[in-house]
Amino acid sequence: LTIDSGREPPFMRAKLVSRVLDFDDLAGFIGATPQTGQGETASAAQKKAAREGEQGGRILPDMPIDLDRLKAMNMDVDFTGAEIKAPNLPLERLHAALKLDKGVLTFQPLEFGVADGEIGGTLVLDGRQSLPHVKADLLLRGISLKPFFAETRMADFTSGRFGGRITLVGDGRSLADVLGTSNGQTTVAMTGGSLSPLLVELI
Repeated sequence: LTIDSGREPPFMRAKLVSRVLDFDDLAGFIGATPQTGQGETASAAQKKAAREGEQGGRILPDMPIDLDRLKAMNMDVDFTGAEIKAPNLPLERLHAALKLDKGVLTFQPLEFGVADGEIGGTLVLDGRQSLPHVKADLLLRGISLKPFFAETRMADFTSGRFGGRITLVGDGRSLADVLGTSNGQTTVAMTGGSLSPLLVELI
């Protein structure tokens, strides 16, 4: 990791590798709070924020995006999580190239290993205006369906792999606002598998 404080704003370049990444620790990137139960390392402030979030009943985090922080430093960061600890999700690995330039945050590529497959693409957060603008273009490849239902009664009746594409564009001061205003398209295709009738009913 290097930081050049002679520039305005300062510039940071880093290459970071985590052998085992606790996915819960990435919650802050989307304005969410980490888990606060037994064995977790949440601070007092994080525990307070988690309690307030539970009382508010919001599923998506509504913490405002800090525009001043986006403009405080430019960055070029390559991050790899070789293994991901995510008990409730079939996540396996993460690789992201993060660039922050004058308030524009770009993840390209943003790659997750998921259920023996991959989700990869580009995510851009433009914070140059008072209302942040977000664009996402993600491809889903060869993802196994069964691990998503491992602890449910649908597991024995669901198999196969699926892929697709997600494109979204939205504006907002928080993740909840962005998704609430976003437009886009989701396409999913599956071959050589089967779906539980219960899952079809839920959909």
